[in-house]
Amino acid sequence: MKVYRPKDILKNAVIVLAVLAAAGVLFFVSFLEYRKLHFYPSPDKKKWYPAIPSNPNDYQQLDYFEKSLSHLQRIEGMYCNDPLDKGKETYCGVTKRYYPDWDGWKILDCDISPENKQTIMSVLTYRLYKNMWDANNFGAISDSTKAKYLFEFYVHTPHKFYNVINHFSKGKSGWKTGIDSISARYINTSLSMEDVRKERIAHFFQIIENDSSQTRFIRGWVNRTKK
Repeated sequence: MKVYRPKDILKNAVIVLAVLAAAGVLFFVSFLEYRKLHFYPSPDKKKWYPAIPSNPNDYQQLDYFEKSLSHLQRIEGMYCNDPLDKGKETYCGVTKRYYPDWDGWKILDCDISPENKQTIMSVLTYRLYKNMWDANNFGAISDSTKAKYLFEFYVHTPHKFYNVINHFSKGKSGWKTGIDSISARYINTSLSMEDVRKERIAHFFQIIENDSSQTRFIRGWVNRTKK
């Protein structure tokens, strides 16, 4: 019978621990890579959302979101830094005033190839807007045309969006709850996009009445309500 000396036992224990540690590191790295491929983070990195729906019925909502995002991108364009724009620097509708900590601003300042920069910015923009869509419960809207129009409305003037939705629906939608069940039901069954458009335009003219420097934007603001 072979007798193990304390030194041999210690040596074998070290080998086992080293193997386990290596396996743990490999598992953790694999987990991080998997998470990058199949999930996307909220802006504060505290929550992760599935990139691919687990429920087949959710594919319709993903389709609604991507159509809404494409619509928004056509309206917003890419980079803008108009000194009179209250939102300050803007990229595809994301404003530095309201999203100063967004990772995209760092990427814009990076010295990397235009192709890589565009790819990274597309991913970051997608993740930010998907987070907005989920957090504000736009998935409760069953009509893709209404979802597309209202999501653009929310991105452009979020405070006014909730004021208008609650005004018509008598609901209590807001930052903490997103679109509530009362508002969602009204949007899906009764809300007129033309009535929403009139409210938006009235709001724009109120802005320029309070600040004449914003007059230069009125044509673009009104045009976006028609799309």
